[in-house]
Amino acid sequence: PSLEKISNNDEGNIFVGRYTTTGAWQWVQNIGNQYPVEIIGASVNSAQNSVIAFTHSEDIPINEAVINGTPNYSLSILELDLVGNYSQHSTLDASQGFESQGDLCSGNDGEIFTLFGFSGVLNSQEVTISSYGWSDIGLAKFSSGSIEWISTGGSEESDMPASCSYSPLGKIAISSTINGDSLFGTLE
Repeated sequence: PSLEKISNNDEGNIFVGRYTTTGAWQWVQNIGNQYPVEIIGASVNSAQNSVIAFTHSEDIPINEAVINGTPNYSLSILELDLVGNYSQHSTLDASQGFESQGDLCSGNDGEIFTLFGFSGVLNSQEVTISSYGWSDIGLAKFSSGSIEWISTGGSEESDMPASCSYSPLGKIAISSTINGDSLFGTLE
């Protein structure tokens, strides 16, 4: 497969592709606009659809759909079907931006957990959260095209997300770098 860059300026586009386990390409999809777009992570959910998380500014057209973005900073979770066509997405906005690091992990029932870093006020259709420090860590559950919940924590400094993992027993492990005394809410 071949891809043509969406915009000819210096800013990047991203792509998501699918291979067979024997190393053959199945499809590839270009995602971008004339602004910076950075990949956070990719995963395959239990329905075998490809899911990616990425940061961007402004709207991004894909197939016949539009991934909404703000002029400032957005993080979108995008699901593509078995042949690489748009399936569904959800978007978060942060008043001061997202870190370009993070991870995705797939759950048992098609849900995706997205680990990310953000600064300022985090907004989704479901919730508004202010960061405790310069950059906090967030974990969001994406299912059926929407964000079901978001949990955040961190220090007064700049914290960076690293990785997440999901166990078949329904437990999620995350790791991050913290740079000070941190708050993570209450324990169950």
